[in-house]
Amino acid sequence: MIVAATRTYSQNKQAEAEAQKQATEQQALEKLQAEGGEKWAEYNSTKDYVTKQNLLKNALPAYKEASDQAQTWGMGGDSSRALNAVTTAITAALGGQTDLQVVSNTLAPYAVQIIGQEFGHGNDATVIEVSKDTHKAGRTHSGKILLLKSRKIHRIYVKLKNVI
Repeated sequence: MIVAATRTYSQNKQAEAEAQKQATEQQALEKLQAEGGEKWAEYNSTKDYVTKQNLLKNALPAYKEASDQAQTWGMGGDSSRALNAVTTAITAALGGQTDLQVVSNTLAPYAVQIIGQEFGHGNDATVIEVSKDTHKAGRTHSGKILLLKSRKIHRIYVKLKNVI
């Protein structure tokens, strides 16, 4: 029940943010077009999504805000992650898990975020997989075990320790 309610809430927040982003995107596009010039020409000439988004964000601050909100409520976003962590903590505690299990399951999304920041999210060369069940990190696309350098592991440990 708790999980379903928070999932619905999160999906609603994400949908609201996405709708706001789409509404302001049109306004940003119209403003950029009305201003014309170099930035409009760059927008029309590039096929790069990130460049187009940056031009729109610079043209209309409301679009940047709406885009940031959509990202924060999207998959892996800060608000979405925090809501999931709270939901996990509540359901795990009510489900009879031990304190250590509650803490480790609650902090798992943050551990994944920190590991992703250290090694990159979705890079073709290296994909980090973290399993809550086995607490193992390190696979590549070919399935070979990725040898994690001790310095990086230490940095991850320090960052995780600061989260706790």
